[in-house]
Amino acid sequence: MGRTEALTSPANPLLKDVRRAISRGGLTEQGYMVAETFHLLEEALRSDLDIKVILAAESVQSTVRAHVRRLAGIRIAVVDDGVFQKLADTESSQGVITLANPPTWTLEQTLRGQTLAVGGFRDILGLTRKSLIPLLEYLDARKKTRRLGDVRVVE
Repeated sequence: MGRTEALTSPANPLLKDVRRAISRGGLTEQGYMVAETFHLLEEALRSDLDIKVILAAESVQSTVRAHVRRLAGIRIAVVDDGVFQKLADTESSQGVITLANPPTWTLEQTLRGQTLAVGGFRDILGLTRKSLIPLLEYLDARKKTRRLGDVRVVE
């Protein structure tokens, strides 16, 4: 297990950054996603996400440590229960917030096996039909897509 530190002040820069990210519904200044609850911590661990820090309320710190005890290098920041309550966005955050680098996917990974009409590609890529058709023909030639009548299958 990694290092543990105590965060007691609501003015702590990390806690302020997390609070801003939660209120915006976005990422922290460093680009980390915010995941509340033990279920999302477990999902992050199962998905091999790059976890930067786990914020744990004092009352659940032993449970958090049990979840990550076999993993080296995970930083746990223990937060005063009252400060944590003001930080959390959900009614039932369960006293744990995970900060991790969000997963990245390529368009190919996301669309592989999908069958789309030209309008579907246009909506996803935000291109005009005039610029999209040559792109789709190029992708057909490179065997990235296969044309079947009026639709294309992403290979």
